[in-house]
Amino acid sequence: MTREGEGTERTAQIGARVKRSAAAMTTMVNDLLEYARTELGGKMPIAPSLGDMRDICQAAVDETSAAHPDCDLKLICEGEMIGDFGGPRLSQVLSNSLNNAAQYHSGATPVTVAAKGHAKEMVLKVTNFGREILPQSLRAIFDPLVQLSVSSDQKGPLSTSLGLGLFIAKEITVAHGGRIAVESSAEGGTVFTVISPRSIESSY
Repeated sequence: MTREGEGTERTAQIGARVKRSAAAMTTMVNDLLEYARTELGGKMPIAPSLGDMRDICQAAVDETSAAHPDCDLKLICEGEMIGDFGGPRLSQVLSNSLNNAAQYHSGATPVTVAAKGHAKEMVLKVTNFGREILPQSLRAIFDPLVQLSVSSDQKGPLSTSLGLGLFIAKEITVAHGGRIAVESSAEGGTVFTVISPRSIESSY
């Protein structure tokens, strides 16, 4: 329906809405399955293979763009991008962080994904300049089923998400032997930082 020359402008618009809805539903279903796994005592399965972090980041950017077409996303890569990663899992971490950023960004500045390769680890940063996240929300941001309040004048959450995305991102990062953190200020924006080893062992 969205392919050029296959229909009218109206069908292309409908197709774009269907595509966005399908992407949103896929994210929700995946988050529910991962949450159920952790509640039952299961571990996040990781299957590392030689990969390019640039491709992993681009896949996350493409997925987020499908769900949030009005959000401007910018990818910056620096250093060595090749490593022994759990590629699909790290892409899921970035997608969940990007979806959160896309929901809360101001629209005036692009949401940025920056990947930097070091000798033994990869540093991934997702930055958006929306409303500053309140300190009490920052303390619980990676807890399951949490909806963010990002300012004192906001009465409720801005999205209809399940509040699982950042919890899943944390669980996957820990399963990689890495760590994830967040900071938020009016000057520096909201920054999610993921630090993951360049080489990991399988957890299957």
